Amino acid sequence: MKDIEGKANEKDFSTQQSSSQESTRFQEKDEHPRREECFEPEKAQRAQKADRLISQEQGKIDRRFSKEERLIKNSDFQRVYAEGSRHSNEDFILYVHTAQEGRGRRLGISVSRRLGGAVIRNRIKRLVREVYRERKSRLADNIDIVVVPRKTNTVLSYSRVRQALESLFRKSGLYRAFEPRDDRWN
Repeated sequence: MKDIEGKANEKDFSTQQSSSQESTRFQEKDEHPRREECFEPEKAQRAQKADRLISQEQGKIDRRFSKEERLIKNSDFQRVYAEGSRHSNEDFILYVHTAQEGRGRRLGISVSRRLGGAVIRNRIKRLVREVYRERKSRLADNIDIVVVPRKTNTVLSYSRVRQALESLFRKSGLYRAFEPRDDRWN
């Protein structure tokens, strides 16, 4: 550091630490009762895996939206647009394409900037994903779906998105012939 006159005044700073200071960090895992959890993350992972297996054995439906269920590549979107069937209502356009065997259900959402700012676009995507996530067990296998929201004058609420997408799922024949009954949503 230099002072106003341009002279170096580093001689005022000590480079050695005082020996009276003690380390405040815990050095071993046994010094803190909950510190053990930090050292054994695999134990927590095993517990989560066991919980998942138990819930699957009890017949609970997996309602997660994993990466394998997402359309990501532009080429996949283009294939669905070009080769798939198109169904629409006043809120959404739904493109459906039969995918390769063993691929499962995949969802893609395409929201234009014309619909609004990032907050509005992300909200629409969250609502569509949530409806899909809740309904995916009722949908046919080996399909690729692309949902395109339309510009509307009304604010899209969850119930409106759910009703619009359910009508499109029925119109396009996406629901399985034998639908598992889920009274919570009907």
